[in-house]
Amino acid sequence: MMSLNKGSSVTIIGRLFRYKCKAYVEMLSSLLLLQLFAVLLSVTIMTSSTSTSFQDGLHLTMENYSADMVIVFTMIWGMFSAINLTTRAYREDDFLFVTNRFTSHVSTILFLAAISTVGGITAAFSSFLVRVLAYYLNDPTVLIGTNMEVGAVLFIIGTASTVFYVLMFTAAGYLAGIIIQWHQLFKLLLPAIILGGLMLQGENNTAAWLHDFFYLESSFPIFAGKMLGALLLLFGAALLLANRLEVKQG
Repeated sequence: MMSLNKGSSVTIIGRLFRYKCKAYVEMLSSLLLLQLFAVLLSVTIMTSSTSTSFQDGLHLTMENYSADMVIVFTMIWGMFSAINLTTRAYREDDFLFVTNRFTSHVSTILFLAAISTVGGITAAFSSFLVRVLAYYLNDPTVLIGTNMEVGAVLFIIGTASTVFYVLMFTAAGYLAGIIIQWHQLFKLLLPAIILGGLMLQGENNTAAWLHDFFYLESSFPIFAGKMLGALLLLFGAALLLANRLEVKQG
């Protein structure tokens, strides 16, 4: 009976996952539009420029283009998409199937992981689009170099890191959405806590510690281990709180 129950749960989770991939496909459409908007910002408004003049009259201007803005927008999209999926309108869709809260939340987490992975990959590849647009929107005759070459290993590591960051924000958003379900007061408390933490200055604040712990890690295997541990912690806490919330509501 135990193996039968486990197989049934896996089947239900698989069906819910496929259903959500089809039903919530508009999330990917909104992601692509948001990333395209971020690409345009990266090429036009969000450009850093440095000018240098030499004694012989030569004037050199260096403009730096990157996909950082696309990655930031993608992380924000992942967070708000996760919060949105915890609302009642989306939760009740699952009961078209024979399911329970556990299988519902697991399938949602798998769906969020899937779309976050897609978002991270497209955000990483958008760097090439940023460079191409920057090339054609400027006069090619004054471009000394475009730095278009990227090593395969370096690009793969960068793409994987981007996926991890998007997943991290998505997991944090999902946990925040579950917490909000406990009491609507958390809609005001959570943003205040997050903004307050970001505004704190000093070496001992949590935001600085998290930045150093994740972003400044030079070894990718260690970085990946940290990220996987954090994702397990965030999604695990969300599942635990969701189960307790079900008992509370019952």
